[in-house]
This record gives sequence, structure tokens and C-alpha cells, in this order.
Amino acid sequence: MEGVSEKGQLCLSDGKVSLVIIPTENNSYRAMTEGLDHIGFKVEAVKEAEQQLAELSQAHPESTPKQIDLGRFGHITKREIDGCLLGRRSLADPDGVLMDLVE
Repeated sequence: MEGVSEKGQLCLSDGKVSLVIIPTENNSYRAMTEGLDHIGFKVEAVKEAEQQLAELSQAHPESTPKQIDLGRFGHITKREIDGCLLGRRSLADPDGVLMDLVE
């Protein structure tokens, strides 16, 4: 599968693994305009995964996802990850590694 969205995102896939190349904006600081932005995971149901994450966070607070839209560039980071062609639910792990979920 290969395609280009109206936002200029290029999606490449071999049927098992998908790669989305997203153009960056000049609003971001330099480190955000180069390299891997985030990783996506396919789940059976996004709502169920969100519930499981909430339960995990309750039982183990150190596992609570980090809020993305904090700090000087947080709103830009959140907007960019939410704009991903494939992702449906963006989040960050406790260390701040960006990811998204898709069904």
C-alpha cells in the first residue's frame, strides 16, 4: 500500500508494517524536525486500550502516561502527533516517548 494524504503525509506499507513520513513545520524547535517522531501500535479496540491504560495507571502510578501538551512546544507536539494519518489516540509513555494507537 502506498498513498499520499492531502496534508502531504506519505504512507508506505508492506501489508504488515506501515511507515508514515510526515512533513514538519518550522514552528518546532530543531530537534523536533528531524528523526523519528513517534511509534504507533495497532490494538483491537482503542477504547478498551484506554481503559486498560487507566487501570494500569491507577494500580501503578509510575506507569501513568506523560501529558504531551505541556511546556513551550507541547501544544505543537500534540497538534503534530494528532495530525498523523494513521493514529487515532496519541499518548506518551512515562519517559515521554511519543506513540499513538490505531484499530
